Parts: sequence; C-alpha cells; structure tokens
Amino acid sequence: MQQISSRFVLCCNCLVKLKSKQQGFLLTELVCSLALAVMLAAMVTAGLGNIINGWQYLREQIQLQQAGCYMQSILEKNLSYNAVAINIKDKQEIAYTTILGNKSALFYCNKQGLYLRTASGSGVGTNPVFLPSYTVQQWQIRKVNSQQLYVSFCLQGKYGRRFFEQLLICCNGEIKNE
Repeated sequence: MQQISSRFVLCCNCLVKLKSKQQGFLLTELVCSLALAVMLAAMVTAGLGNIINGWQYLREQIQLQQAGCYMQSILEKNLSYNAVAINIKDKQEIAYTTILGNKSALFYCNKQGLYLRTASGSGVGTNPVFLPSYTVQQWQIRKVNSQQLYVSFCLQGKYGRRFFEQLLICCNGEIKNE
C-alpha cells in the first residue's frame, strides 16, 4: 500500500515539474476542457428538464385531486343535506328541490364542464362547479336505491387525469328516475 502511494506522489511531482517548465496551455488541453464543460452542461440541463417535468406532473396531480374533492363536496352538500326531491334525467342531469321550498337546482355536464343552475323566486343563475383549466369527462349518475346515488367523473388535465366516484346518501329526500 505504501509503494502505491509513494509511486502516486512521484507521478504527481513529475507532472508538477513538467507544468512549471511549460509556458501556458496546449490547444488540445483547452479543447478537451471545453468539451468536458459542454458535456457537463448538457447532463445538468437534461437532468433539470426531467426534474421540472416531474414537478409539473406532481403539481397537476395534486391540483386535480383538490379540484375533484371540491366538486365532490359541492355535490355532497347540495344532494345529501339540502335536497328534498331528486330527479335523475337521462343519467346526465340531477334536478332537485331544496329544503327551502322555493329553490330548485340542476347539476348538468356541458362542454366538458360541470355546472349548477339554480332557480328561485328572485331569478335563475348558472355557476361552474369545476376549474376551467381541467375538463370533466365520463360524467355518470346512477340511482342505487331510493336514498343512495352513485356519481362518477374523470378530471383531465394537461399531464394526466384522475377518476372520482362517490356514493351519496340523501338524508332529506328521495331519488327518482325520469
């Protein structure tokens, strides 16, 4: 082991003596160092590109999950707790009247988005229940029994998609098919 280390020291001393006698760099040394620098820069750039793409995918998956949970909470609030009579139309629309009596609403999927149209004595209004940067696909509604409603949908983003399904128990109302 000592012989190897002493030979290494001797080699280093020889290189230092040669470099001290030499005036400047050789052209080949310059070209090799520039090529090495370009290769390292390309590897770092490729690695950073992969990291950025992975980060964007993860960020979108988190946003899709949050958007889907928001949509499910709106459906649960309106259909499980505030609805008295729920009518399913063509397995695409959910119409219901609220516990307030003079207010009715309709969930429907149109142009790859989920909307809530509300009608009361004072007027009619339509609000989106989805985020515009994501599209709602495969919107399905199915009556399980007179108190349970199965709802499923898929949110599509730029980098991926998430599937959501929910079984809603209608506490104050009854479900009917039209």
